[in-house]
Amino acid sequence: MKKLWLHDTLETQRCILKIPEESEAEYIWNLITSDTIRYMIWEKWDDFSTTLKNIKKTRIKVSAWEAWDAAIYDKNTGKHIGRCWINKIDDTIPSFELGYWIAPEYYGQGIMPECIRRYLKFAFEQSSFEKWVIRCDSKNENSKKVALKCGFTLEWEFKNHDRVKWELRDTSFYGITRQEYEKFSQ
Repeated sequence: MKKLWLHDTLETQRCILKIPEESEAEYIWNLITSDTIRYMIWEKWDDFSTTLKNIKKTRIKVSAWEAWDAAIYDKNTGKHIGRCWINKIDDTIPSFELGYWIAPEYYGQGIMPECIRRYLKFAFEQSSFEKWVIRCDSKNENSKKVALKCGFTLEWEFKNHDRVKWELRDTSFYGITRQEYEKFSQ
């Protein structure tokens, strides 16, 4: 079977997506924790040590072909502005879950759909992916818009599936298959 990803870096018109470096842990921690107020269920960590551990784990998972985690950098400034990641769901298909976030000052600029489309192009044209899934809080309109702009369709909603700020919330699941991508990208 063809390997699922073969790169350390992907590029879009405005961004570079690459595996984060350990030296970026504190900066990434500051970016993550500045946006946890809105939809994220994570607790704000006391310092960046957990982020550093996660970067180390990510690099191990990438080496083992289990996941791929990319920091998103603005090509013009070199600034780290967000993150995309892939988690394995099922080897038999093979299908993956795609997650993402971007710093609030970059909302509404079309950067995340640009990055997701680049992931899809790689996944379906240069690799052996068959299906992608995006899940998001049902109240997160920005994430839902990104999924729809990239050709995903709503497949199901789980009621009271996640806890956000101590409140049970619904989760929306969006999907796209190789065939749907080919039709969408024409």
